[in-house]
Amino acid sequence: MKRILILNLVPNTIGDSILLLSFFNILRKNYGTAFIAVTADGMSKELWKDNNEINEIIEVGELTKIGDPEINKFSKAITYLKMFSKIIVRIKKRNFDTCFIIYPNFFFMHLIPVLAGIRRRIGYTYSGSLFSFLLTKKTPSKLSYDGYYDRHIIESYLDLLRVAEIPFAKKDTVCIKKVSKKDINKVRKQLSLLGISPKIETAICVHSQSKAVWRNWPPDHFKQLIIKLRKEFDALIFLLGSKEEYEYNKQLACIDKKVINLCGKLSLSEVGAILKLSDLFIGNDSGLAHFSSSVGTKTLVIFGASSPLQAGPRGYGKTITIFKNTQENTLNYLRNKNFEADLKIMRDISPREVFKKAVELLKEE
Repeated sequence: MKRILILNLVPNTIGDSILLLSFFNILRKNYGTAFIAVTADGMSKELWKDNNEINEIIEVGELTKIGDPEINKFSKAITYLKMFSKIIVRIKKRNFDTCFIIYPNFFFMHLIPVLAGIRRRIGYTYSGSLFSFLLTKKTPSKLSYDGYYDRHIIESYLDLLRVAEIPFAKKDTVCIKKVSKKDINKVRKQLSLLGISPKIETAICVHSQSKAVWRNWPPDHFKQLIIKLRKEFDALIFLLGSKEEYEYNKQLACIDKKVINLCGKLSLSEVGAILKLSDLFIGNDSGLAHFSSSVGTKTLVIFGASSPLQAGPRGYGKTITIFKNTQENTLNYLRNKNFEADLKIMRDISPREVFKKAVELLKEE
């Protein structure tokens, strides 16, 4: 039996984890009886647990610490060294014959499958890739950090399949996140205790923040939008996000009692269920936008600092992106360290524009 490892060391990111779902699907279609495993942090493990393309998710606990924005460089370096040695020991025992090395590009990642005795190694070459000569199949990295500002990240994942000569169709590249009936029933029960029924009322999920402040639409714009949605549709508004975003969303929750602040109150599985039960998601360029689209929910994403060509959702939920920037002006924070230019672009997108697109999606059958 073929044994495949997907070496993934991305810490604490929903979006990148969702975009890998199509990669898993294509591998499973081509290697139906293979044993396929992937390394992951706790967040990704929960996101992937209901998708059956993967036989084993190998949790790498150090990734959670590495993804902590408060960790200093010295502690991060020590944690990387510990993780490096532990991963080699763990995957060597599993006797993999093939390894796909996914982003991010760490200089030592090419060493891991070699030291674990994996014969076939597929990965990226990039500036500073000292050990890319160890790869048996290689392809150039083509992300925004490599100067490819208009190319979708999912194409870079697919590059690994192309260089490995693994066929796929366009329909295979859609990211589909499965949501269990157990989680849906659990969320329905929780909402019913609050006297809420998404099956009867129009339900809209709103995510007002992202990890990068320059991607955030202004809070006052979200407030105006929510007031319009409440007036037009009498909609339930679920405010989603992490526990760190709870205070930020308090002002939105004050609009009225049907605007409910759920930030930090749901597990990732429960977030997936509430997205699945809702009629629409509205938010910034963030992982939750990818999550929404992947569970099949209509999705409206507000872009400014980055382009949907590079980071738009690729799920099966109908998606509209609002993007008024020019390609020459995207990613100012990356190209010129100019955050203010990106923030201005976000401010220039009006609540009326977003409301119009939301109505279009809600009224579409």
